[in-house]
Amino acid sequence: MQKTIEAINNCGVSLSVWEKRNEDGTPSGLYDWTSMVGNEKKKVLRSLPEKFPQILDPEHCGTITQIWKVTEWLKLYLSLAGDVIGYENASVTIHSCLGLPPTPICKG
Repeated sequence: MQKTIEAINNCGVSLSVWEKRNEDGTPSGLYDWTSMVGNEKKKVLRSLPEKFPQILDPEHCGTITQIWKVTEWLKLYLSLAGDVIGYENASVTIHSCLGLPPTPICKG
């Protein structure tokens, strides 16, 4: 967890995580953290993926990076709206969830 916190802080965002205490002062095993506001979230979304190799398991790093960059995929998808049938805002959710192309690949 410490590497992840450091990576987020290196994005220019201050993040702190601490363990909550029980009433008797013993560790609870539950954690709390500072909240990020809009601009801080945008900084992390933009900057953190390049730091993934230092904080994620190499076996899953590439896949997680692709998922994290879904905004780029969405912009690319919507760039076809108006030019290609099926690439509108209204259809993006079902196609992204199912991994389907917006229109059938084969016609016939």
